[in-house]
Amino acid sequence: MLAVVWLILYVLIASSVVIAVRRKQMNGELLLLYGINWSFHQLFTLLFYKLHVPFLAAVDTILILYSTWVLIRAIRPLDKIASSLLIPYLQWSVFAIYLAVSFCVLNL
Repeated sequence: MLAVVWLILYVLIASSVVIAVRRKQMNGELLLLYGINWSFHQLFTLLFYKLHVPFLAAVDTILILYSTWVLIRAIRPLDKIASSLLIPYLQWSVFAIYLAVSFCVLNL
C-alpha cells in the first residue's frame, strides 16, 4: 500500500518540477528548495531504515514538512498548479510525523 502512495506522491512532485521547468520559472532559489526538501526526504530513509535512529527520523519528518511548506509558498506566486501538486505531499508529511512520533513513543 505504501508503494502506491509513494508512487502517486513521486509523480505529483515530479510533475511540479516539470511544470516549473517548462514554464521557465525554475530559478536557483526553487532548485535549492527542491534539493533541500529531497535531501531531508532521503535523510529519513537513512536515519530510520539504515541507522535505526527513530527519534532523529521523527525530527527529520518535521523538517520535511517545513521544507515542503516553504517550497509550496515559494512556488505559489509563480505557478498555482505546480504548488498545488505538492499539497498531498504536505498532507502526507503531517501523517508521517504522526507515525514517526508514535513509533518513538511506543518504543520507549
